[in-house]
Amino acid sequence: MLNEIVFTWVTTAKGGAEQSTIAIGESIASTIGLKVSVLFLNLGNKSDFKNYKKANFNFHSLDTPTEYKKNLEKIIKKNSTAIVISNHRAFEIDHEIASKNGNKIGIVFRGILIEDLSFRTFNAHGVFSHLQPRELNWKKINQFDFIIANSITTLNSIKPYSKRDVILLYNLIEKKKLKLINSKTLERKNFLLCARLEKWKNIEFGILAFLKYQQQQKKNNIVLNIVGDGSEMNSLKDMFKEQVKKGFITFHGWKENLSHYYQEHKMLIVTSNYESFGRIILEANSHGLPALVPSSGAAQELIFDGLNGLIYEKDNSANFVEKLILYDEMNELAKKRMSEFSKIKSISQFDSTNIALNFITQLINNKNE
Repeated sequence: MLNEIVFTWVTTAKGGAEQSTIAIGESIASTIGLKVSVLFLNLGNKSDFKNYKKANFNFHSLDTPTEYKKNLEKIIKKNSTAIVISNHRAFEIDHEIASKNGNKIGIVFRGILIEDLSFRTFNAHGVFSHLQPRELNWKKINQFDFIIANSITTLNSIKPYSKRDVILLYNLIEKKKLKLINSKTLERKNFLLCARLEKWKNIEFGILAFLKYQQQQKKNNIVLNIVGDGSEMNSLKDMFKEQVKKGFITFHGWKENLSHYYQEHKMLIVTSNYESFGRIILEANSHGLPALVPSSGAAQELIFDGLNGLIYEKDNSANFVEKLILYDEMNELAKKRMSEFSKIKSISQFDSTNIALNFITQLINNKNE
């Protein structure tokens, strides 16, 4: 009988995937009453995550592989029926510990498997490697009891390598984040870009395309607000220092709660071509903020073109600009309908209770058992 789930993650920075892992764990614990433990091997900023407990839920942030192993072994030795849900970075360590104790184990992929786009994995000896999808240890992965994907796009990318059926575990919306402010006082004229500032997120393209739109429309009073941090922060600031000086672009750094940002802008801009889900799109939509997303990755699963946002041809700045102009030219009623549909779709389809119940049902009914 299933009575405990242990989610694991190896992290180097606080991001959407990390937050989603914690959120799904909390949701399962509160909705279904199962005991849930979340273990993070935190190799980034130690202040990003703190240990805490809730009813049926425990979160552990651990600083070394040795601590991580000891805590995982301690948890599953107490409960032989616990299921371990490993992330792709730590699967070798987790499989070794779980199989030794006889526990069932699953592996969750929160990234699209694309050749020439490497995965960062952490082997059983505690060493990081950058591997192509074909270089992952698929012989071992196919011995797992469950293989899990965070989107249909990710699921389809796993199929060429996996011999197992794949379970779908979408990210979700946390109801507690929906803190609405008085919309009558807002002047929504600016655009918002929220992302980890890394090369693969394609931020430079988004900034250049926005500046092209701004110049073409002669809208020097429109600002692109960029929220997030990462290794590209300094180089982007240096590259666009003149535009920052003129007030066309503002870098806000990392922010914990984005609720008021979502409500103060007229559209979210997404630039990553390899997004395996796009939790930021869900959060924005849940506040009524439509999104402009590329025609690649899992963003297309979340956005219905013209209903809760717009889709542009990936890496096509001219089409990017055309879509922003298209939105500008919509009448107020059309924009209001887009905002309302954004809320309805995100909250109904990706509600935390529905996601938790659906995932547990798939675990119980999985044909690979």
